[in-house]
Parts: sequence; structure tokens; C-alpha cells
Amino acid sequence: WPPRRLYHLLPQQPPAHDGSTTRSQRLVDQCPSGTDTGDGSSATRQRVWSAGRLQRGHQQCGMVLVPGPSMWVAVVAAAVVTTADVINVTLTVDLLRFVGPSNNLDWMLPASPTQQPNHPFPNPVNFTTRAYNGTLPGPVIRVKPGDTLHITLINLLGPDGGDPPDGPNAFGLSNTTNLHLHGLHVSPEGAGDDVSRRVLPGTRFTYVYAIPTDHPIGTFWYHPHVHGSSSLQQGGGMAGALIVEPAVGPGHPTLPPALAAMEERVIVLQHLVFHTDGKYHDPNPYINHMNVYLYSADDQVDPDPVFAFGPPDSNGVVLANGAYRPVLPSVRPGEFTLFRLIAASLSAFLELAIVPHLANASGGPAPADLATNTVGNQRGKHAEGADDSGCEVYVVAKDGIWVDTAYVNPRPLLAPGSRLDLAIRCPTAGTYDLISRPDAPYHPQFEDNTVVFSGVLATLPVTGNPVAMTPPSTLPARPAYMADLRAAPAPADTFDVVFFTPGGPMSFGPPFPAFDINRQSWSASAHDIVRNMTLGKLEEWQISIDGDETESSNHPFHLHVNPFQVVAIGGGDGRNPNTSALDIRVGEWRDTLPIPKDAPVTVRFRPDRFVGMALLHCHMIPHQDLGMAAVAVIVPAAASDAAPHPPRDVA
Repeated sequence: WPPRRLYHLLPQQPPAHDGSTTRSQRLVDQCPSGTDTGDGSSATRQRVWSAGRLQRGHQQCGMVLVPGPSMWVAVVAAAVVTTADVINVTLTVDLLRFVGPSNNLDWMLPASPTQQPNHPFPNPVNFTTRAYNGTLPGPVIRVKPGDTLHITLINLLGPDGGDPPDGPNAFGLSNTTNLHLHGLHVSPEGAGDDVSRRVLPGTRFTYVYAIPTDHPIGTFWYHPHVHGSSSLQQGGGMAGALIVEPAVGPGHPTLPPALAAMEERVIVLQHLVFHTDGKYHDPNPYINHMNVYLYSADDQVDPDPVFAFGPPDSNGVVLANGAYRPVLPSVRPGEFTLFRLIAASLSAFLELAIVPHLANASGGPAPADLATNTVGNQRGKHAEGADDSGCEVYVVAKDGIWVDTAYVNPRPLLAPGSRLDLAIRCPTAGTYDLISRPDAPYHPQFEDNTVVFSGVLATLPVTGNPVAMTPPSTLPARPAYMADLRAAPAPADTFDVVFFTPGGPMSFGPPFPAFDINRQSWSASAHDIVRNMTLGKLEEWQISIDGDETESSNHPFHLHVNPFQVVAIGGGDGRNPNTSALDIRVGEWRDTLPIPKDAPVTVRFRPDRFVGMALLHCHMIPHQDLGMAAVAVIVPAAASDAAPHPPRDVA
């Protein structure tokens, strides 16, 4: 994608691992017999795995993946037809002293070696954390419908520190991990996307995901999901992009020309918050990584943050692919680019906009300005209501799922865990900033204590000769299991999901406040099964925030295994004629949904092809760790009782 560039992972065996903690390993593989490497030979291709970077040899066999320190860049392939493959990926989990991206960052499909990103601002905070393959974020994984994806997760961390968690809903298990492919429609059973599985320190496990042949192409991501340690690990940067790309060849649909002509930028956005003014001293204690570290009693890994410009305030910073306020590769006036944005943060919403670049906005032109104004992208921000850039922003997909028709939205909302695919073009040469600014028209629909980041995320230079490109008027069709359900007869048996935090989520712990779904916290027992579902049978759920909750923040709803369609917004019976709220539109398909205050959202879906446990939870990850999660079970026929899997430790 586009046709002149076919991106694909070459099937390969992961590097062997001897159980040591070294990150430098050598991988040698052979081109298949008779494969042309570009110079007429069938030479051996050698690549070196070193500190998370896969370095290419002189030649390539077909298509390979080149990981950089923060992102993996797919290389142009000579093939024109792809078939289903077995894709082997290795993810190691180990400690990393994060000091920012390197200068030779492989960034989001640069057009030439001169199109590397520029990093005008130093990294504002260095810290010790856990990371995938020695990078923050982790490598981009690329698959296509019909592939089988094997991910070997190798946990190189030491023993869990501190005392065991006090009860099921507390921070702990700091070095126990696992893997969740967020938004993918895959089986939760066996070696698949089973988040009850635990990969203990010093062990490994190979996950196997069979990607359906009709899986939507789009933007997804992966992150750890152990109950109790998700906040610590994901909040420290453990996350990575997963892109489902189109299969090419007979029997596979082609992309509409306007969409196929766009180059892409994959951007993982990670909100980092560090405070050092004392244990739990924070107006929002659960978004502060230092507080989660202290809550977790983690005596193995001290984040030890070092600030370049003095301690930050509660707004924190946002890194884009591990870089602080990077200048992206330039585009031409009139050129559409597909931005794949992933909100890999714990709790922060992003109210996006593109505005003319201001030299002194959110960081200033020189470190001296930052030194007197704390960390850069939280001070000296663009003024609210700044002049519009004139750039066009088309929404083409949400949560990796195509919308019905691309539409213009200059202020899209990105909720924690969610994704946006935006087709963006700026008609006039100049420099523009991608920002988050809490003044969108829907901002009053947030609960009072919702965290909205304010600052510059990245800078986009627009330069060169103008080009004429067509807006994306036609989008690919969604698969049959995402047929429009709005006109379907309402099922007799509907289900309510109500988020509730007695006393308000700003209460300090321990003991921690209760975080409930339907007035019940997670208990890791059969009582947590809140819904039995039958394959193919229509489900209708109404999701809301309890009216008795005080000092509330918004609770993004996430459901594993199956996406869902929004069929109504607002009203006690979900049939209020509202068509949008918090940038949710009736009719769209999602897997992560911000819930407006005082406006229930009604969704529908038919569980498709996979049976097993489907977790539902708030995607403010600290809320999930502290109990705002429950289990629904998908069965092949109506059942009155089922039990979730107990946690399965990989020894």
C-alpha cells in the first residue's frame, strides 16, 4: 500500500535465545532456491539482531521488515502477488534506560534517506522502564488477512518485586507479563489472544493467531494485559503497532485509487507522566507512572527519572514513536497522506487539530525557553481558537474499521486505546503542528476529571511542488460479519454495562477505591461472568456511567474478540435521536468507545466464529487493574453457566 510499495513480513524464524539477557544475536537465513536477490544470484542473506535493530545485508529475498530503534519500516518488495504466510515474530521484554530516539531513526516509510525525522527538542525525561526488543515503542508488526502470526514472547525480566498484590484489584506482579492484540478479530482460546495467560519472569510462550481471510485491513496494536501490572508496564512504554495490510492478487479486493495513492505514517502516541514530589501527591494519582511504581511496591526497577528542564507538571509529555515533538518527513502541497494514529496511553484523551506552526508554542525554539517553563509540550501552548491551518482532515477509519464514507472532521477525538486513520492534506506550503487542545466542540461532554493532554504532538512540514490528489470518496467494504445492524429487530434479551466508582476515581489508596462494572469489581471467579453469548445471535448492549458516580472521569469501553456497531446515543432507552457525541457517530463500528457523561451508548454485534472468554473493561488501564473489568463468554449454543479460565502461568 500504495501499489508501488507492497509491505509484508518475510516469513522467518525468530532469533534463537539461550536464556541470557543479552540483546545482541545473529540471525542467518537463506533465500529460497532460485530466488533472485536483485543481482542475479541466490546468495545467502545475513542480518544482525542488535539492540532491537534488524540490519539488512547487501541484498534481500522478496520482502523483509527493517526495524529501527523506535519503528520498523517495511521495504519495497518486487513481488506483485501475496499469499497466506506464517509470520514469525519475537518480542523480548527486558529493562531499558530510555534516553530518546537515535538520530538515524527509521521513521514511517521515508521516501529517501534524506527524509528522516528531525528532532529539534531534546527528550524531556530519561527513565528506566520495561520495553519490547529494547525500543519504545515496540516494533511494528505487519500481517495480512489469512496469515498465521506466531509471536514468541520472551520474558527476560527478573523476579516480581515486593509483596504479592493485596487482593485481586491492586497494583503488583511487576515483572509478570503477557500479550494482547488490541482490536484483532481472533480466537481468545488455546495459544491465541487469551489474556488470562501469564508469562512469568525467565520464561517464554509462543502465541499463535490465525488471522481470518476476511479480516478488515487497518490499524491495531499490542500491549501487555496482566491484571495488576498492565498500568506499570504499558504506562512505561510497552506497546507497539500492528497493521493488517491488504492481500494482493486474484480473489482479493483492491483498494480504491485515491486511498491506494497515499503514503502512510504510523504514529504510536504515548502519554508519559512523572512526578517526584512525594508518594501519591497528585491530583490524579493513577496516571502518574511514579505513583503506579510506588503503589506496585516494585523493588526491582526504579524508574529514576531525570528531567532535562526541571520537573514536569500534571500534563506530562506525549512521545510520537518514542520522539518528543518530532518534525515529520515532509509532504507536498496538495498531497494526501494516511496518518495511522494509535493512542497507546493509559488515560489521556487527545483532542486533535492541525494548526499553523508557532515557534514558541509548546516548547519554544530553544532549551532556554523550556528551562523557565517546565517541560516543552505542556507550556506556551497554542492559544485556544488559533487560526485554522487550511489543512483538510478526512476520517477514513476508526479502530481499524472503515467508516461508511470518509468525512471531514478538523477536530477528531482519540480516546485511550483507540485508533484513527486520517487522510490529511495541506494545500499551502508551510509548517504545521499536530496538536491536542481541550477546546473541541464536544469537550463539555467530558466528565470533570477526564485527562485531556494539551500540547504539540508533532510538526509537519509541507514543501515542494504542489500535486493534485483526489479525496477518498470511496472506501473498502467491511466484512460480512459487520453488516449494518441498526434496522435489525431488537433482541428480547439486552444487556447493560454500567461503570461505577464509589467515592470517585480521584481517591488515594491503598486501600484503593472500588472500580466496578454493574456494581461489582473484578474477582477472578465465576461470578465475574456477566454475560453468556451465542455465536451468530444478535447482542444489544447499553453502556453508561453510573449517575451516582462523583468526581468522575470518562471510562472508555473496550470489548475483546468482536467489534461492535453504535446504534444509538443518549436517552434512557437508547433511542434518543442524537447522532453523535464525544466524536462517536451512530452507525460506526468500534472496539474502544469513549462514553459521554449522561448519555448512554447502545451498541450491537453478532459474535462471529470464535468461542471463549471475551473480556470487557474500562481502557483507562489503572481503572482496569483496580477492578473495572468483567468477563463475557461466547458459546456455540445457549448455555446457562460457564467459567472463565483461571490464570495460567507459563513455566
